[in-house]
Amino acid sequence: MVSRDKLIYFIIDKNRFTGISELLSNDYDVLDNKTISVKVKKYITLPIKNSVDGDQVGPRLEYVKRWVPERWRLAMVGSLHIIQQNDYKLIEACLKAHEVS
Repeated sequence: MVSRDKLIYFIIDKNRFTGISELLSNDYDVLDNKTISVKVKKYITLPIKNSVDGDQVGPRLEYVKRWVPERWRLAMVGSLHIIQQNDYKLIEACLKAHEVS
């Protein structure tokens, strides 16, 4: 991860996309062998009630195409995934649309 990379927040047990943050620097602290701490700046933050339904966006992502459509959430298991710019733009647009509604 490098400065200006974006982090998309997906709450798997709620099946919701809730926001995006931007990394502020290349520096990070290692907290243990599975956890790092990074400095971020909020970009888009939505409460759960206004967040984006994962089933409306997730199956359309290029990143999840190797999973059968009804099991797309398996692609989101784990902590960190690198996705294509087109997928990012789709999620960003959906989050922005929910910001104003």
